Amino acid sequence: MRNKIVATIFLVASIILVIKSLNPLKIYNFVEKGNNFIKEEKYSNGREEYEKVLKLRENNQVKLNVLKSFYREKNYEEVTKSNVEEGFLKGNSYIYLGDNSQDKNKEFYEKALEEYKLAMKTSDDINIKKNYELTLKKLEDMSKQQNQDNQQNQEDKQEKQNKENQNNNQNQQNNSQENSEQNQNSKDNNNSQNQEDKSSQSNEENQSSNNKEQEKKESSSQENQNNEKEQESNSQQNEQNNKQNEDNTQENENQNESSDKKENNQNSNTAPQNMKEPSQEEIREQEVRAILKRLEGNEKQSFKNNERVMDINSNNPSNRW
Repeated sequence: MRNKIVATIFLVASIILVIKSLNPLKIYNFVEKGNNFIKEEKYSNGREEYEKVLKLRENNQVKLNVLKSFYREKNYEEVTKSNVEEGFLKGNSYIYLGDNSQDKNKEFYEKALEEYKLAMKTSDDINIKKNYELTLKKLEDMSKQQNQDNQQNQEDKQEKQNKENQNNNQNQQNNSQENSEQNQNSKDNNNSQNQEDKSSQSNEENQSSNNKEQEKKESSSQENQNNEKEQESNSQQNEQNNKQNEDNTQENENQNESSDKKENNQNSNTAPQNMKEPSQEEIREQEVRAILKRLEGNEKQSFKNNERVMDINSNNPSNRW
């Protein structure tokens, strides 16, 4: 029984030793296959073989091979995520990420400088120092360019602001001019309206004046017609008066002639016989005086008749003679 136990233990130990002796062979085979895939640029296949090794044993060199596979595949983001301390490759990866970024973020170049600094502590590779200096110069150039861009942006912004101010001033001037024109137009319209109102008022006054003048003319015409009628009536009355005067004159002459004859007859009868008879010239002179006296009486009578017909105190010139 004891021999069986010992034999079993020996068998298990032998198996373990065989297995352990087989692991390095497997690891070698996995690594070799992974390297071949990397050479063929089959990076994902190569990393699968490396992962098989890491499952069997932790190995920093295999981890570095995984990081290098990402770097050769240009998967720089995965390189920067790796925990392997490989400052040179990580620094280069940050540079590539910065160059390929849209705005060339300075953060990538600053991280690259940090990785190069770590790498220079463990390695004297001249390429690390060169890349560090190039990255540092790039950051300085970027700072200068950024300052220039900021200055240019500030100038552009100032120029834009000046143009906006100029446009605003121009718009204000245009608005002011437009308002002035509107005010002038409004003033002109008001003046025109006032002129029209004055013209309308003047026309109304003229119309009223014309109406009054027309009324005056019509009144004057009516007065003239009335005066003409009155003159015609007066003329007719004067004709009647003249005729009446002539009749009266004739009657007076006849009466005077009869009276003279009677007086002469009486004088002839009463005069003494020795008295001389008047001469022919004296008789004619007496007749002329009698006629003048009768005419004077007739003229006074005619003047009185005319006063009864016409108004001599009127301002109408047609009533004057």
